[in-house]
Amino acid sequence: MSTLKAIETRLGVADVKRSATFYQDVLGFSIGTLWPQATPVFAIVHRDGLRLQLGLRDTPASGASRESSTLCLDVSSALELHASIAPRVEI
Repeated sequence: MSTLKAIETRLGVADVKRSATFYQDVLGFSIGTLWPQATPVFAIVHRDGLRLQLGLRDTPASGASRESSTLCLDVSSALELHASIAPRVEI
């Protein structure tokens, strides 16, 4: 019988490279895929065995047509994570 190994969320973003860099520099993810390299429309970032896909949003986010996603992060120490990113991003 086949086994599911993961379910990955793909977030629609306005700028794939900028978003991947944010996940890398602020949240400690590594960029595993950035395609195509020069002007990426898709990326996969990973951390602690988890992966998140970032895809170029087809249309600008505005009004009722805005895409939405909810990400729930289960972390070992929320206060430690908060302390590590607070100097680099407004929370």
